[in-house]
Amino acid sequence: DTPNEKTGSKKVSCRALTGKYKGYHNKWEEVIYLFMKNGSLYCSACGPTKIHQYIPGHYFTADGEPMLKRNGILYLRNRAYYTY
Repeated sequence: DTPNEKTGSKKVSCRALTGKYKGYHNKWEEVIYLFMKNGSLYCSACGPTKIHQYIPGHYFTADGEPMLKRNGILYLRNRAYYTY
């Protein structure tokens, strides 16, 4: 993010992903949030990270990690998260 950054696109497809998700990493429960900020989608994993849509249904974090949602399961990096 930069101080002069333009407002995001506020896409309906991105807004539909917002919410609280729960998954596990090495048997430890992990809760993440997807939220809208300044018209862009963000993920709380590893600090607030902006999410960019590559093609419909396929996203990447600002640091290059893949994210997609299929059949109600959110896949981020190599982990699966479920709506919480």
